[in-house]
Amino acid sequence: MTMDAALWSQIIYAAIWYLLIVFLGIVLLPVTSHVCGSLHDRGYSVSKTLSLLLFAYISWILSYAVGYGRYGIIISLLLVCMVCIFSYKRFKPDIERALLLRNELIFGVVFLFFLVMRAYNPDIHGGEKVNDFMLLNSIIRSGSLPPHDSWLSGFQVTTYYYFGTYVIATLSKITGIPAYIAYNLGMSLIPALAANAAFGLGYNLTRSKKAGLFAMFMLVFAGNLYPAAVISAHALGVNSTQWGSVPGIIDYWGASRIIPDTITEFPYFSFIFGDLHAHAIAIPFVLLAITLILNFYFAKRISPLAFIFLSLSAGSLFVINSWDYPTYAALFVMVLVIKSIVSEPQPGSGKISHLLRQAGVGAAILLLGFLLFIFFFMDFKPAGIHGIKPVVVRTELLNFLVIYNVFLFLIVSFTLINIPEFRYKKWILAVLALSSVALYFFPGFQTLSVFVPLAFLIGISIYFFYRDRDMERLFISALIVLGFGILLFCELFYFDDAFSGASERMNTVFKYYIQVWVLWGTASAYAFYDMCKKTYRMKNVLMVILSILLVLNSVYLFTGTYAKAEGFSHAPNLDGVAFMKKTNFGSYDAIFWVNMNIHDTPVILEAPGESFKDTSLISAFTGVPTVIGWDGHEYTWRDNWEQISQRIADVNTIYNTPDYREAEVLLKKYNVSYVYIGDVELSKYKETGIRKFENASNFERVYRGAAEIYRVKSIK
Repeated sequence: MTMDAALWSQIIYAAIWYLLIVFLGIVLLPVTSHVCGSLHDRGYSVSKTLSLLLFAYISWILSYAVGYGRYGIIISLLLVCMVCIFSYKRFKPDIERALLLRNELIFGVVFLFFLVMRAYNPDIHGGEKVNDFMLLNSIIRSGSLPPHDSWLSGFQVTTYYYFGTYVIATLSKITGIPAYIAYNLGMSLIPALAANAAFGLGYNLTRSKKAGLFAMFMLVFAGNLYPAAVISAHALGVNSTQWGSVPGIIDYWGASRIIPDTITEFPYFSFIFGDLHAHAIAIPFVLLAITLILNFYFAKRISPLAFIFLSLSAGSLFVINSWDYPTYAALFVMVLVIKSIVSEPQPGSGKISHLLRQAGVGAAILLLGFLLFIFFFMDFKPAGIHGIKPVVVRTELLNFLVIYNVFLFLIVSFTLINIPEFRYKKWILAVLALSSVALYFFPGFQTLSVFVPLAFLIGISIYFFYRDRDMERLFISALIVLGFGILLFCELFYFDDAFSGASERMNTVFKYYIQVWVLWGTASAYAFYDMCKKTYRMKNVLMVILSILLVLNSVYLFTGTYAKAEGFSHAPNLDGVAFMKKTNFGSYDAIFWVNMNIHDTPVILEAPGESFKDTSLISAFTGVPTVIGWDGHEYTWRDNWEQISQRIADVNTIYNTPDYREAEVLLKKYNVSYVYIGDVELSKYKETGIRKFENASNFERVYRGAAEIYRVKSIK
């Protein structure tokens, strides 16, 4: 097949993928418009995400009864269609044609944009990609759930939240699109769904298309000040700073490592970096949850369907990315409290009974969300978190502002614009400004210069919003307060996990900073709306400052994109493993042979893997389990180094020993059916040990190319 023919086949795959998602979104429209009846767009902005969640959930539940396969998935799709046909008779969707076309245009354009990005950066290599591809292949190859762990034979994926990857795997299975193409299609779909949902949030909060587009920019495309700072350094001739040497202008990596020894990813970085990881997959589902919470907040009365879908959305956050669940459960509780306090009780009902009724509804929604995924929780065995410890080294103010500058400007402007004139207001603001300067010098806690004044401003504005029964701005305040609380937590505590020493905050900052980006990005869209709509002093000055900040925070959209696409210098391609034809042809050829000839989940032996190295590729790229894959990842998931180190030692013995009897005991111990010998094994193990596999009495050579695969005859 020529490259042109291969590319055309990939374009057809992409078209099938795109049309299936559009079909799901339209099919569920009657249900979505009923569920989101309190929103201006009737939920069309999240219809695709909601239908995808429902479709994946039904197939996931069915798998426990009939197994996980293509027929079960097709039945699930038919069930979704039947539900929607029934719903259409009861709830005919009432959505403006212009709104429908606008959402479809956003989804199509953003999907195409990221599809092109993936085509110029398709390699499943680097970062967490090999790990993510392993999980995707494990699910696709599994005949039941939970899926088997391809990097720890004999075990299932019971220590990790796999449902987000399951969604992509299910789309791959029903369409027949190979996993190495589906990986990149998934990484094009996620930001497109997020863009749709972000636009919808901005629009539903304000009924302004500008606010919707601003929300989409902040939540999908915005960067931080790092690239602008690098350009400034080059312009001034600065080669090194206290943070190290100044990198090149065309760089995508530095913007995600602003705070030393941590990860400060933001949505656009995650989308172009291409890790099909839980934190990235979760973003559109998080925005779905916020949208449904907003609908609940505005609804005078919640329908049974809205109740169920809100529960489904809330529960799904735990099984997609468990780090998100406490945050958005807290948001739901905050919104519930605001609604209960501000709204008037029903006629004949007292305030206390009204509060108790609202609390009961909230508890029932969260409980149902748990029960809907009870099968997951029955299998789930979390490991790796040992507790919470106090932070030793905190974030420097400059690094903090590089990340959150535009958010802080918008939030502070939002509070100042909406706080009415009152006695001593100017004096209070002056004291807050002076305290901000003074608190910068507080030993080891520079960010207090932001936290303390911001807390006062938020508190004062909430008081006036409550006084005026301003429901919309109280909702925005809840988003701001929750983000504020998360950032304060990250300055005081960290989750004690597999990382230690200087990197102790790495995972905590990584998981929570991206949540704050989502919360404050949504709030910022409303702040932008207020800044544009309202009349206030120095409006032109503030809008100029905002424009400058937006331009500076948009630089990454160009430098990061160009760097990650390698200057768009090579031929486009969506095949995520094609790069191995040049870098590792032996493994590439063997991988395709395994996928064609080895069925189900027998164990294949390969050298123990090291995290983030080019190892454990056969198991990762086929989903066929091996005895031990990436050791660091398995330790993070299992928190059992004794078990992992024993497996490493046993695999090394199998390869190294010239004694077949000694090897046979260990082969049977792990039920090994195949032995792989590639470049890694040949370079790592003794020739005398490798030679024993050529004994035809004990092994059958089933594949020979640049690498070799032997079948163990004693294992049936």
